[in-house]
Amino acid sequence: MSTLDKIHFGSVYCPYAKSGDLDSRYWERDLLTMKGLGFNVIRPFVAWDRIEQTEGVRDYTALDTVFALAQRHGLQVLLNIGGTLTAFGGMYHPQWLVHDHSVQQLVPTPGAAAQHGPVRALCPDDPFYHRKALEFLEVTAERYAEHPALMGWNLWNEPFYKGDGCHCPLTLARFHQWLQAKYGSLAELNSAWSGEFPVAYRRWEDVEPGGDANFNGGGYVPRMDWLEFNRQRVADWVEDARQCVTRHNPRRLPVTVNVAVTAAFDSATQHNYPSLFDQNRNLDMPGYSAYTFFGEMEECWWLGAMMCSWARSSGQEPQRGFWAIESEGGQMDYLPRNHIRAERGWRIASNWQMVLHGAKMLMFWKFGGRVSETQTTGFNICAWDGSVTERATRLAEFGRQFRALEGRLAGKAVHARVAILVSRASEIAAIADKSHKAYVAALHGAFKLMNHLRIECDFIDDEWVKRGRLADYRLLLTPRAAFLTAELASALRNFLRQGGCIVADRFFGMKDERSRHFQHTPGFGLLEDFGCYMNDDNVADFPEYVRADGLPDLEITDLFHSHLHLDGAEEMANFSSGGCAVARRVLPGGGTAWLCGFEPFGIYREPGELSPFLRGLFRQILTSAEVTPRMRVEGDDECQIESGSLIGTDGDALHFLINFSTEEKRLSIVLEECGEFEDLLGSGQKVIGGQESSIALPPYATVILGRRQGQSAP
Repeated sequence: MSTLDKIHFGSVYCPYAKSGDLDSRYWERDLLTMKGLGFNVIRPFVAWDRIEQTEGVRDYTALDTVFALAQRHGLQVLLNIGGTLTAFGGMYHPQWLVHDHSVQQLVPTPGAAAQHGPVRALCPDDPFYHRKALEFLEVTAERYAEHPALMGWNLWNEPFYKGDGCHCPLTLARFHQWLQAKYGSLAELNSAWSGEFPVAYRRWEDVEPGGDANFNGGGYVPRMDWLEFNRQRVADWVEDARQCVTRHNPRRLPVTVNVAVTAAFDSATQHNYPSLFDQNRNLDMPGYSAYTFFGEMEECWWLGAMMCSWARSSGQEPQRGFWAIESEGGQMDYLPRNHIRAERGWRIASNWQMVLHGAKMLMFWKFGGRVSETQTTGFNICAWDGSVTERATRLAEFGRQFRALEGRLAGKAVHARVAILVSRASEIAAIADKSHKAYVAALHGAFKLMNHLRIECDFIDDEWVKRGRLADYRLLLTPRAAFLTAELASALRNFLRQGGCIVADRFFGMKDERSRHFQHTPGFGLLEDFGCYMNDDNVADFPEYVRADGLPDLEITDLFHSHLHLDGAEEMANFSSGGCAVARRVLPGGGTAWLCGFEPFGIYREPGELSPFLRGLFRQILTSAEVTPRMRVEGDDECQIESGSLIGTDGDALHFLINFSTEEKRLSIVLEECGEFEDLLGSGQKVIGGQESSIALPPYATVILGRRQGQSAP
């Protein structure tokens, strides 16, 4: 069994990259406790500022110690080597870079004053800093590459860029090079940047980043280019670390990165919109900091499913799964505010949810192990003195069951037939004009709707579309994809003409990547395929509804919407005030294009929204696309039960039911396949495939239905 198929269950541990470590005399005690709890992997950090406090003098005592202890007690090590947050080689840099070499400090805004204090943020584009960081990584990678305890490399802990990027001369010079590669000539750049007012740069070195997307800041495209450039810089840091490790990876151990949890959420205030796709694309296994509690209490369970799906599908092979490299291990302030305790069912239910969505590794932040500064009392699995807590005991029981399923989980994967488009230009534009919250709400709403209809989803971006991945799906949802490129639009047209199905909202194809608005939308010639168009926005000052035969009305009063003008499509729903609200065109090749003149995905994202109209409409759409649930579940009117399947190449499947309610649920289910199934977690419940069966789920309980031992898939 390959390392990527094995089950990894563990915790982040000393040495860390920030705040004081627990004294090393306690490390063996803690590793023995972990071993007793069933952990089989730990993740320590490489902290450049601690190891090389004097230039050229490197002290690896702490890392050597934890490696030796891990080997002695049969634990594996996933080494966090490349960097942490915004810095190479740990969270902080060695101070000799500033004191002895005057490395360029970060300039957060044009003309910003000099930094002060014990910590100086450095510009990663400084060639000396960059060279020294890579030299340190080379030495470190070579030192541990063949250590028997090493099982993989974590390139960077939650990489993102700081503030609005760096405005120093070094970064601006790199920005100019990036612009030259993109536009080729100043004339082309001037044309692209002249959306708000005429731009007439005469030299590349005169070009300055766009400060904002509004009319005082320079317009959309200059701002979008600066944001895109900074995102690419972060991806380049990860790539630098990957190449370094690749040169020192004789055993071909897996390479991953844990992208910050906010990458799947509205990350404006914390991590500057990191991209799961950019950071995971070239790695052996996509990784993620899978913290589970976001949003409103009744919403957080499906948000957890969404973030796992996004992480899984950001990598090279969505069916390979993903590694949850961090998740909360203990108490945090947002749990008691929502009447949740880490010891109780929520934590365990969330763990099984990650497994359902493809997690092959679950690692928790953190075992304990800090004695100064921040996070000394929060997130701990065990007590401050290393003793076992109730939450640790419950976590250990989950880990025992998780690891016991290794053979049954091997080779099984999520097989999604629906994808959600993350349009790169649309996302960058939403960040630029500060509408990103509404943008991600539409993405979330699309996933929530599919999840409530019990349909597995992947996410897909422009680059994966370009590389042909769209052919793997039957149905594509395009939430708020207002800005498209000609290349992406062409791929979408081909998908339709080859039999695929697309569902778009009123924003679809409004503008190109240079923010030029089409007279009739969708643009790029897509109007021909959709057979209808929009040419205006409307908002009602009286009650307004979307109506369709056989479905209850959907109220859209006070929401912007657009009337659809039919040009070959058929009307599937209308506005109560008149005009087409939903149109469908079936193409000669069997593809189907659906266009909504309102915002179905944004509407369904609203807390508590369970719109019968939208669920009814999308059941019709899914049926027409030949996408149906693998498990029919009744008795969950409040949509509090997570369900889904992991399927092997031989057709063998594991079917999950997870109760995220505080009340017991009694369900009626029908599996689409034949055979006798039993709960692998030991509840004693059995199901006959193809027949209606009853399942009882206590609060936060999980049932995993697998074929009886000795019974093979038909």
